[in-house]
Amino acid sequence: MTNTGGAIYRAECAIVGLHAANAQLQTYLIYGGEPPEGTFDQLSPGDAFQHCFWSGSIALDLGPARAEKWTNWHEAKTGNPPDQKLYDLSSNRRGREIAESLQWDPLGHAKLIDRCQGMAGQLSSGKE
Repeated sequence: MTNTGGAIYRAECAIVGLHAANAQLQTYLIYGGEPPEGTFDQLSPGDAFQHCFWSGSIALDLGPARAEKWTNWHEAKTGNPPDQKLYDLSSNRRGREIAESLQWDPLGHAKLIDRCQGMAGQLSSGKE
């Protein structure tokens, strides 16, 4: 009998990493560069979009529970200020919620981009 747990973990690491790189690329393309870190006192639509799209993409491929586990682990890293952590966790949650509504949609990833942009725009205008 073989231990497949290690292989599954490595595969998930690769998927999460690819989605992180894609979320960063999409953020650069849409917002014109690396966004500043956001907080609820200093909103950053680009940062909100990047976290929403990253978490949502993971949720579309691995499911919302696995996405929550990976993104919460990421936000628990040392040195992440509490106000940024809360802002990022909120954006991650919104991405998972959007992904759940797109679960069986073959255009889910494309629609996720639009919906995360909409969420980030609402956040920056105070309409969330």
